[in-house]
Amino acid sequence: MASTFSFPEMTPAQLAEALRTFGIAPTANLRAEDIATPQPDLLPGVLSLFLATVVGDDPDDQLGFDLLQKLDNPEHHMGAIGLRSIYGRARDVLESIHFGGLTFRDLTRPEPRRVVYILSAIVNYLHFRHEKLALLNPIAEEFSSVDERLPEGKARIAEVSFPSLLLLRAFRLSAWGSSSLRFFFSFSPSCSSRR
Repeated sequence: MASTFSFPEMTPAQLAEALRTFGIAPTANLRAEDIATPQPDLLPGVLSLFLATVVGDDPDDQLGFDLLQKLDNPEHHMGAIGLRSIYGRARDVLESIHFGGLTFRDLTRPEPRRVVYILSAIVNYLHFRHEKLALLNPIAEEFSSVDERLPEGKARIAEVSFPSLLLLRAFRLSAWGSSSLRFFFSFSPSCSSRR
């Protein structure tokens, strides 16, 4: 079944402003020209910040130090392994938001049209996420206040449940006719001292 997911394509100026607003711009002075004529470090920089801030991935985990130790000259391969790691994780995350068009070539040889398309998908997802979080935050706050009152409720239930349990048990025993209520209550903690 094909996805009907679509999003509006944004201009480079809108993208630069949105990336700065959401805190995933690779440089503080990102301009529209940087997106219109992308360098190979633009998209990996945005994706690694996106993964770190939105998804919660640790950028240090993406380097693959265990793989570097197996190589003869790890300093020559550090960038490639880091880029491969970012690509794999970003591809998975973007596919989960129904954007399946990320290729490794987009990271190594960025084409202006593709970069605008990919960044538009990310920014539109961030707008959607921001909108939904604003809607869900009041509900989450309401439930956090319920969580604070939960121990009080459990304590009240514990107070009420022991005597209620005893009465329920006594009622069942008297209904069966096999035992009297006096016999039952003689074993309860509050009545055992009367014997």
